[in-house]
Amino acid sequence: MVDSEWPEHLADSLPVVSVSRGGGATRLAAVTDEATLDIDVLAATKAEAHDLAQLVRAHLVATQGRVIPGARVYSVDDTSFIWLPDETTGIPRYVLVMSMLLRPV
Repeated sequence: MVDSEWPEHLADSLPVVSVSRGGGATRLAAVTDEATLDIDVLAATKAEAHDLAQLVRAHLVATQGRVIPGARVYSVDDTSFIWLPDETTGIPRYVLVMSMLLRPV
């Protein structure tokens, strides 16, 4: 499941990839946008969460230099990748933060 919010019954919905926009700014006003993506990847095991996070990362990196619906992607960079199990449930989670330089089309 991919969404911008965690489902109500998280353990029953695994694996989950939650993507939200973090900070960001325009590099060239009205031309380019430097977006930060906060990506939570939760799964039944640490290994599964790690593999899924790496797959998400690979798909984002693959957009570099391409035109996707709504934007041209100039660059994709890793900001951080940390192991951070959910404090409440103990569900395995990786947090991946990436930045993208985009131009809306």
